[in-house]
Amino acid sequence: MKIFRNIPISFVLLVFHTSCVNTLSSSITPTTTWIESTATLPIFTPTFILRDQEIVPVMCKLMNRKEFQTIAYGTPIIFTWGWEATSESHILDFIENTTTRITLDNNLISDGVFYEIRKKLASELFEVIWAREVGVLSLGMHTLIYDLKFNTNISDGNREYGPGTDIESMHDECYIDVL
Repeated sequence: MKIFRNIPISFVLLVFHTSCVNTLSSSITPTTTWIESTATLPIFTPTFILRDQEIVPVMCKLMNRKEFQTIAYGTPIIFTWGWEATSESHILDFIENTTTRITLDNNLISDGVFYEIRKKLASELFEVIWAREVGVLSLGMHTLIYDLKFNTNISDGNREYGPGTDIESMHDECYIDVL
């Protein structure tokens, strides 16, 4: 499975918290760092920031966020998604045993750039993050659909997911109004 691509210079360094996304804002010279995880999965960590982009999680209701979001026309958009678990091995199980399908206005966009696996500072949880630049959307309402299929049973360390469990798949539908 190929999970890395050339990362465009307009990628934004993100700070993720349990239920919010913040964009850092300072001027940093672009550099990249390759790190090896304990599972020998290479990790790309962008260390630069660009302003005036909107970071939009592809999950809204699943993350207790508003279903509708308004974005100013001309604003470049980066979609993000990920998974949290109590261990790196649970994260690797998620990567290997799930299928993610994300569409924007019925166009497949789930070919996101793998960002990293990391341990969150605010908790003892690990997370994996993907991002996908979509650029500037046309004026009007846009539909963003997130579908996650568990190909086999996995755990995040707290709950079981997959065939025969309470959560066999996940679905979310969000709307972006570009004005």
